[in-house]
Amino acid sequence: MDRALDFYATPAPMTALPFATMGGYLGDLPGDPASAADVTRGVLVHRDWLPMLGLKLGDDRLADQQRRPISEMLPRIVELQNAPLVTERKLPDRMVGVCRHYTTLHVALLRNVGIPARARVGFARYFDGSWGDHWITEWWDGTRWVKHDSQVGPVVADILQLKFDPADQPDGEFLTGSEAWLRCRAGDEDPNRFGIFDLRGLWFITGSITQDLAAANKIELLPWDVWGVSATQGPGWNPTDEELAHLDALAELVCADDFDQMRKRFTEPDVAVPATIMSMHEGVPRPITLDPSLLAV
Repeated sequence: MDRALDFYATPAPMTALPFATMGGYLGDLPGDPASAADVTRGVLVHRDWLPMLGLKLGDDRLADQQRRPISEMLPRIVELQNAPLVTERKLPDRMVGVCRHYTTLHVALLRNVGIPARARVGFARYFDGSWGDHWITEWWDGTRWVKHDSQVGPVVADILQLKFDPADQPDGEFLTGSEAWLRCRAGDEDPNRFGIFDLRGLWFITGSITQDLAAANKIELLPWDVWGVSATQGPGWNPTDEELAHLDALAELVCADDFDQMRKRFTEPDVAVPATIMSMHEGVPRPITLDPSLLAV
């Protein structure tokens, strides 16, 4: 556990704050999870919330959701409003992102002050009643991992009429990809309730398993990035018994949360992130070659 906590308490290339180039904007950074979530919500706006917020932004603004490392996100945030990161922006001046961007920035701020934190990739049921594709933060409070949704602040929690604290969620409101897979395989959940828009089913869940394992190894990619075992799945996927058994074992390993085993498993070709991945944003496959430094964890 000590090795795991030390690992998650330090930044990696994807979550390192660029003090060398942007130090003037990184003063007075928060030192606790709640304040870090406030800062995160103050500089980002979710892509899918733009219509209900009355915002119509151009393609150049929507393209910001393709930014992966914090070192690319922060210059854009400051470009949109030349102010310290801790300055809350008006809605039109916030960078467009998705749940992954909220979580990754939140995790970066926590690791910056030595709080063990990691992104978790899976599904939340508190938005529309189905299990929607979602990312949250887990941070260590000294005795347990706290599930914290930095995207959902008090205002949104009120709108959603949540009966729990999204900053300290009880078990069962969010499932990792591996938890979702095992529940579906046991017949306890309908796999067609898991996904986003009309993209749902067991094939979709496989991507969350590999994304969650990557995030557990401090490589937080975009939700639509696929590689390895998840790159061969699609809506018409008809898995063999061997494929199902392979994914069962992978999901069980991630659920066991054995740090050393997750680090070891992540070196294997079916789940390790290669230099070139496939990005499936809006259903259009596009090969992306990653900066090798982002994979050096």
